Amino acid sequence: MVSRRLVTTLALVATLSTYAARPAYAALGLGSATPNQGTTAGGTVVDIVALDAIVGTIESVEFGGVPATNVTLVNLFTIRATAPAHAAGHVDIVVHVRNTLLVVPIDQFLTVTGGYDFIAPPLLTSVTPTTGPAAGGTVVTIIGANFRNGGPNATTPGGMTVHFGPNLGTNVTLNTAGQLTVTTPPGPVGPVNVTVTNGEGESATLTNAFTYAGGAQSTPTITSISPSSGPQTGGTDIVINGTGFVPGAIVSVCGQSVVILDLTATTIHTIAPPCPPGAVTTTVTNPDGGTATLVGGFTSVATSTPTIGSVTPDSGSPSGGTLVTVNGSGFQAGATLTIGCGLAVGVQVVNSSTITGITDRRTAARP
Repeated sequence: MVSRRLVTTLALVATLSTYAARPAYAALGLGSATPNQGTTAGGTVVDIVALDAIVGTIESVEFGGVPATNVTLVNLFTIRATAPAHAAGHVDIVVHVRNTLLVVPIDQFLTVTGGYDFIAPPLLTSVTPTTGPAAGGTVVTIIGANFRNGGPNATTPGGMTVHFGPNLGTNVTLNTAGQLTVTTPPGPVGPVNVTVTNGEGESATLTNAFTYAGGAQSTPTITSISPSSGPQTGGTDIVINGTGFVPGAIVSVCGQSVVILDLTATTIHTIAPPCPPGAVTTTVTNPDGGTATLVGGFTSVATSTPTIGSVTPDSGSPSGGTLVTVNGSGFQAGATLTIGCGLAVGVQVVNSSTITGITDRRTAARP
């Protein structure tokens, strides 16, 4: 009888020793985490599942080297923990288990390689325009950071939402991770909070960022912008042409508020800010919320580095008046031509590889 018990005990010890001697889970990358992402602020409750039974005591659970809290063993295969605060990015989850059933305790590690994604919550910095009719329908540009439609754990996949107070905006378009547009829903007269919620449920709120205006509202229009293009680096003097502009109006170009240099009922003079290349959205909003929007009235042109291959002729009269043709590449409309120490006159950009100009007397007289 004693010998049988001894054999049974030895068999159990041998079995546990074999289990404990298995390669660390880290080498196999076994296990999974649900959910597998959460905000950088931490606080997400995560279930970590192992493919083998967890034998022993749980010494620690770390997300990217930062200890988790509220660690509990749900069952032989599942550990539950609260994710800590951590910088954005993919991290490993490492569970340290100490097997104390053996004469000599064995440390084992379960590693879920790249098993968790810390996601930075959205950040809101501005809303343009800041006013609109209570009936809704205002196209609003929101500037911020960390905007995203959502990953595999999105509560509404592809479904970033924007609320104006308690009401849901429509036609949400994610232009970049730092800019989106949305159409306001109907709302009560007065200021409301604007809240952007990413697909995974992270949100950010800008307090009293939009005001619903009541009563009769002005109806400004934008008909054109002169000039109709400029470099993406900004700095182009532009005139917004239209009707119904009133003092106190707010102007945004590619989602950025700009300073109004001069305003009449039909024109607004301002300077284009840096904008991504392509068609630009321009919005004028009167103090009462009346809004006009023109898409594509101004084009932001990607900057280029022009090259000069030849100049014909290569000399001319000191009194000026010589027509000069410059051949090269990367020439754009609005380019200037400098000959000697001064600007040529009558400059024409024939195409992207040819530009012409006439030497000025003051220019020609100086080398």
